[in-house]
Amino acid sequence: MEQLPRFGSWVVVSGAREVEVADVDEFINSARYLLRAEHQLLSADLVVSPKHLVSAAYHALTAFELGENITKTLSMEIMLYASARRQISEALSVLGVKPGRPNVAMVAVCRSLSEAKQCVEDLSEFFGASKLSTEVLEVTPQKVAAIEEAFWISREEVLALTSMGISYEDALVELVLERVALLAARK
Repeated sequence: MEQLPRFGSWVVVSGAREVEVADVDEFINSARYLLRAEHQLLSADLVVSPKHLVSAAYHALTAFELGENITKTLSMEIMLYASARRQISEALSVLGVKPGRPNVAMVAVCRSLSEAKQCVEDLSEFFGASKLSTEVLEVTPQKVAAIEEAFWISREEVLALTSMGISYEDALVELVLERVALLAARK
């Protein structure tokens, strides 16, 4: 959980592994029924860290605060920022939950600490406590090539950061966070 005092909000980020998604609409509707907070479910395959999703939520909230939002809902605005895309269809193609992608990420924006704590409990109930895992939100060697392609990251950019002593994984995180932030500038 991370507090965003500027917005009077708390952001809850979690991941779940080995989630069976046969019908995406049914899965999302089930989550909507149980999770009362404003939230977004995403494929964890291209999420680089919990900071990635907190940053997406922060920028989405900022867009709404400034009246510069692209979408009508905070949850979809979070999807745009997390994917670094301006088009909903592209964002869903990149980070949308899909059958066959068993690792799921979730970000929720809560209006109080008690709501955030309830959201954590609801997540445990929805996914099952044994499936909750923040590890699916981290960069792994298996995710590197797909992350670089999805976020238009060149090897040269990564090498520029690694030459300063930053690990390859941390360099990817920083570059994805940059892409998320740059979405606001590209409006």
